[in-house]
Amino acid sequence: MTESTKMAKQISWIGDDFRAAFTSYLQSGNINFLIGSGASMPAISVAFDIETQIDALVRAGNIQEANAIAYGFIRDLIAGSSAGNENPNGAMTLEAYKQFIAALDQILFARKSSLLPRQATIFTTNYDPFIARACSQTAGLVLNDGFERTSETPLSQTFRPERFFDRTYRAGSVFGRKSELPTVNLVKLHGCLSWVKEDSSIFLRSDELNTLSDADSKNPVKVEEFLVRCFLILPNFRKFHDTLFERVYYDQLRIFANSFEQENALLIAIGFSFRDEHILEITKRALRNPTSQIVLPAYDAAAADDFLKAFEHQSNVLVAVPEDGEIINLSTFASLLSSVSPLDAPK
Repeated sequence: MTESTKMAKQISWIGDDFRAAFTSYLQSGNINFLIGSGASMPAISVAFDIETQIDALVRAGNIQEANAIAYGFIRDLIAGSSAGNENPNGAMTLEAYKQFIAALDQILFARKSSLLPRQATIFTTNYDPFIARACSQTAGLVLNDGFERTSETPLSQTFRPERFFDRTYRAGSVFGRKSELPTVNLVKLHGCLSWVKEDSSIFLRSDELNTLSDADSKNPVKVEEFLVRCFLILPNFRKFHDTLFERVYYDQLRIFANSFEQENALLIAIGFSFRDEHILEITKRALRNPTSQIVLPAYDAAAADDFLKAFEHQSNVLVAVPEDGEIINLSTFASLLSSVSPLDAPK
């Protein structure tokens, strides 16, 4: 097949053909997800051009105004990430993530072949903590989020990316038979609200991130101090204002690129538009692995067209198209995932 005749395939979301193909990929693939801001709706609004706005202000030298907009963006993220009674959208979004993680846990648990790990990796550009919360509320699931948890440092959980891909086993008390526990690697490509920067290290917060008072939010010095401690990689121009941001960002992008080096690497993107040109380019290069496969459940018909155009020369991309007037969101996808029979992977 020549480069000009290669193209992404589209298939109806509703129907046996997609279910059969998707089930086959899940059974035999090393499972990876790419989660974008669309998955956290309605709790978190899609950022649209917020990074472009901030970037333009920084380039023009309007640092205080850029910081004020960045703070307002983070303040809204904090409010949207709440899952209490005062935020029904947050509770709804958390429930969708819990359904998604529970379905993934079921699929991983059912794997019997030692050739495939009971492990999946979730890459996300989202700053919100919904995925980690959902994992923590799924009994028996192990979360590798890149932080080292030891009895010596219970309140200072330090970011150690080498912790990703650790596999956890449980041994029986009588015969010592080992069984692998389902594990999720959570790679936060752009940082997280729950991360805090202290000197040259990143720690996981032991408490909730609080917003500034009304008076402090109007104080440029207080706003700057707030932003410095937050480990959120915002617009491109400001991503690397110190080497720690640069190192963490590129280390995690390298993990994303390397995930495609696995045999039968499977990537499923939910709520991600691929408008991030850096991630799009890495993904296209990685698809040169002929055993890799990407599945893109499109939010709507317009998103399906965008995917088909973005991957028009990649034949190992499958775009799932919803019916007219329908959408595919995280909750819709979680329902499908939970209904897929978790048959044994081929041995």
